[in-house]
Amino acid sequence: MTTLPVIEQPRKFIVSGFYKYSRNPMYLAETFIFLGLFLLLGHILLFLYPAGFLIIINIFVIYIEESEMRRKFGKQYAQYSEKVPRWILSF
Repeated sequence: MTTLPVIEQPRKFIVSGFYKYSRNPMYLAETFIFLGLFLLLGHILLFLYPAGFLIIINIFVIYIEESEMRRKFGKQYAQYSEKVPRWILSF
């Protein structure tokens, strides 16, 4: 599910792959990429960027996406969100 305009809406609820460990693996990967750039280049602004990214994602994207997922998939998504953390990977 995305907040961006899409041509085709999702037809099924996917809980396999990385989605078994985190509800937002794409955003988590982007955050790690930004942190990797900070570690590689060492510029302090590259450390602040992932922090700002996570704040913006949490405020504007996650709550919109999660409410849409609850509306579309109901109990199935509610059970999934109880088992799988939003960010921290659980094995």
